[in-house]
Amino acid sequence: MPLKTTAKYNFTAESLKKIPEKPKEIESDPVPQAPLVAEEGVPYAENFSKEQAQAHMKVYAEYVREKNTLVAIALLREITLRDNFGIEIPISSSIELEWIEKVIPSLRKFLRGRLKNDSVEIYTKMQEIETPIARPAPVSTAWDDLVAKYPLLEELKNKLNLEIE
Repeated sequence: MPLKTTAKYNFTAESLKKIPEKPKEIESDPVPQAPLVAEEGVPYAENFSKEQAQAHMKVYAEYVREKNTLVAIALLREITLRDNFGIEIPISSSIELEWIEKVIPSLRKFLRGRLKNDSVEIYTKMQEIETPIARPAPVSTAWDDLVAKYPLLEELKNKLNLEIE
């Protein structure tokens, strides 16, 4: 017997049973990648260049940029290749490191597929950022610069008997 509703749809108990359960969310890597297909369990181990790795990192960074700009910036930095197919990403802060560690498994899977090498590993290295310390220029240097720019200052100093320390 149909259920009486105020909506324009009428449902029966049998029609409600036919509705499928809510599908489970499937975790998948949204970034397209080459399939990892090897002969009879033999892992891929193709060599790759720094430029190739950097190009694929750029593709991944473009995808990640929508979710986290900080991670994308870190992934776009100049990488270093290590022995045994290791890729080293320079990190400038502990906050970046925390975010990068969250995407490393996905990035590793992506790069292994794109570079056709199952041995690719991702490493991070905290880089030291040198910040120049602003120090005032010595008076004599500043004076010399001003005199070079305005030669009449030297005459004025001499007329007024001023001494610059």
